[in-house]
Formats: sequence, structure tokens, C-alpha cells
Amino acid sequence: MTLNPEDAHPGCDNCTAYANTIRSLLADWHAAGAPKSPSTYSGQIGLGLAMYLEHLGEHLPA
Repeated sequence: MTLNPEDAHPGCDNCTAYANTIRSLLADWHAAGAPKSPSTYSGQIGLGLAMYLEHLGEHLPA
């Protein structure tokens, strides 16, 4: 997965913060050997993605 919020929404600090957090979680998951049942990682990554997607709604036209 590639997250490049800088391309879609330049200057949005929130997009950058969400994407950086998700990148960090994914890097930790990969460093742990990408476990098949990453209960801790899956919850954190899923929550991060949900929050990021909710924020992206703010960029949609009214």
C-alpha cells in the first residue's frame, strides 16, 4: 500500500499526520514478520485507516 497524501491534498497537515501514522504502523507490522494474525496491529491499522478515511471526507466537495 502506498499512501501519498501530499499528492492528493498538498498542505493538509492532518492528511500527512494520518498517513505517517499508518506508514509507521505498517512498518512495525512488516518488521515483526507480517504475522498472519496480527491482533494488535490489525486493530491499530484498521482504526488508523478508518480515521483517515473519515478525515478525507472533509476534502469532498459539498
